[in-house]
Amino acid sequence: MYRREKSIQIKSSASALYNNLSVLPIAEKCLTYFTVVHCNVVNMVSASGDGLNFSHRQLQSKEGSIAASSSLIIQASWCVLPSRVLLVLTSQKGIQMYESDGSIMVYWHALDIPETPSDEAVFARGIAAATTLGHYICVGTSSGSVLVFKIPDKGANIILSEVLEEHWDPITDIATETSSSKEYIADIVSADDSGLLCIWKAGKDFKLLKKIPAYGCSCSSVKLWCGIVIAGYGSGQIRLYDALSGVVHAEVNAHARWIYALDIAPDSGKLLSGAEDSLVRIWKLSKSPESHTVEIEHQHTECVTDVQICGAKFCDPEGSAFAVTGYDLSEIIRYTVEYIADIVSADDSGLLCIWKAGKDFKLLKKIPAYGCSCSSVKLWCGIVIAGYGSGQIRLYDALSGVVHAEVNAHARWIYALDIAPDSGKLLSGAEDSLVRIWKLSKSPESHTVEIEHQHTECVTDVQICGAKFCDPEGSAFAVTGYDLSEIIRYTVV
Repeated sequence: MYRREKSIQIKSSASALYNNLSVLPIAEKCLTYFTVVHCNVVNMVSASGDGLNFSHRQLQSKEGSIAASSSLIIQASWCVLPSRVLLVLTSQKGIQMYESDGSIMVYWHALDIPETPSDEAVFARGIAAATTLGHYICVGTSSGSVLVFKIPDKGANIILSEVLEEHWDPITDIATETSSSKEYIADIVSADDSGLLCIWKAGKDFKLLKKIPAYGCSCSSVKLWCGIVIAGYGSGQIRLYDALSGVVHAEVNAHARWIYALDIAPDSGKLLSGAEDSLVRIWKLSKSPESHTVEIEHQHTECVTDVQICGAKFCDPEGSAFAVTGYDLSEIIRYTVEYIADIVSADDSGLLCIWKAGKDFKLLKKIPAYGCSCSSVKLWCGIVIAGYGSGQIRLYDALSGVVHAEVNAHARWIYALDIAPDSGKLLSGAEDSLVRIWKLSKSPESHTVEIEHQHTECVTDVQICGAKFCDPEGSAFAVTGYDLSEIIRYTVV
């Protein structure tokens, strides 16, 4: 299901810390940024979309504006807010917030350090952004407090607006609701070393919605998706709770040893888990509309031999790629989804043939004709997109041939289709002089694919015969027409 890609080398190895990997995809630049903590240094890497070009830098822990070599960094994570992205570092001495590239420190918050040596360590750990009814960043501490910082749209006027004190043990992780839907009430979940989970409603005054009691084991990583709390434990278990009632929807013995990292792909409901047992696993979460329960299904396992996994993150909202770090490992290991179908062919009758490429090509599926010529066809994320002489567009599952969706896209014969792979935008052009943009999206609940119209351009009195996106994101496209001595270009405004 996934294949291993070329690893990214880092300047110093990963420390054995929970959730020791942060990923920031920048789709418009076709770049992905990674951070990995080593002692008092953060390894920062930017990678091009094709995985061929890399840029490295290291960010050292600071106490205010002075380098403090003795201050160990506990976590580094990007916080994506509506108007800006900040890189947040937590350490034994405080909390640092930087511009996203790490070039400028915009805020420093010192922790209360006892004047006399104490048996209990002092540190900050657990980072999440909350954007409901304001722009906030929440950071946990070893005392069990959760510090809430109010973040301006720009500048360094960051203030500590609230301290949440419902935990009595060190915070291990904090997560924010990843679904874009506004229907879910819970915004934030915090976890601690005892296994206690606190569910919060964000706002000017954060409100505690629910406490989910500990059950005898530390919760090392936690996520919040579609009103579901996903908790990973030192026992190797993953538990799914209802965020409001605290009811356990499901539990699974996911790993043989301590779980160090969880991540969720919000657009697909895929769950990623990594643990001390050297295994990285992919799970699928789905809701049952009849019983109002949530199910978890194992989909894939990768073994990183003799490596204690300490970080695991998806690289995109769909979960089509993920990255892994391991203790004392000086590389970031990357995997991308491997779709079984490689090629689709279409003919004048409308018959579609799906193929697996290789030394000997293998026919995987024939999708029968339905009475009309198929003039243009695309294959994207295991979905066959077919344009017909009837003006219809149909979306099929590449392996089963099931029709996910169909739409009467044009009044006359479709001459061209194109897909922007990074965004799922679909372009169609036809004899009716229209060029249309559509958006393809997958529904994690129903396992279907939806197509939504986004934009139409009319090229008056021109029979469209060619239409192509000019970049993988679909931010520009070009059109040709019969007997037209020009290429017409459009860009996003």
